[in-house]
Amino acid sequence: MKIRLRQYQQTDADIICSWVKTEEELYLWSADRIGAFPVPENRLNEIYANVPEDTEFVPVTAVDEEDAPAGHLFIRILPGKPVKTARFGFVIVDPERRNTGIGEQMLLQAAMYAQNVLQAKTASLGVFTDNLPARKCYEKAGFTYLPEKEFCDTPFGSWECLEMEMPLCECRRFKG
Repeated sequence: MKIRLRQYQQTDADIICSWVKTEEELYLWSADRIGAFPVPENRLNEIYANVPEDTEFVPVTAVDEEDAPAGHLFIRILPGKPVKTARFGFVIVDPERRNTGIGEQMLLQAAMYAQNVLQAKTASLGVFTDNLPARKCYEKAGFTYLPEKEFCDTPFGSWECLEMEMPLCECRRFKG
């Protein structure tokens, strides 16, 4: 299945939030950033509305051939880094479409946007150690592990979060 990225629309929020079926999935997806399960329909819109105006922030939705949402993520440029870095967050794929390559396509398209439009040289993201499906997806897309680790307190205990990175300017997939 082929997907394309389009700008996130507020009407996408209830669909995206409906993909989160358990409290554990909520934390795997958003760490401690959402804060409530079940996720209130408008919570994503509230979070995105409160991003500081001076932040380079681009939420996108992956859609299929019928323009139906199939995945979602945001791209944020991290301030104060020596190399312009695009941070990907809230990466999620419709549960009915997981393991079909949509996640990898979505990440690669977001990486191309980060490089070509936002002029980022690197993309980064965080993933919990025990989130093996996400880790495999990120590895397939070209992300590699960094030595940095942190811990996030969840209702399920303290979870280890791994940092991953992909240099954009060196990746042959993105060269014109």
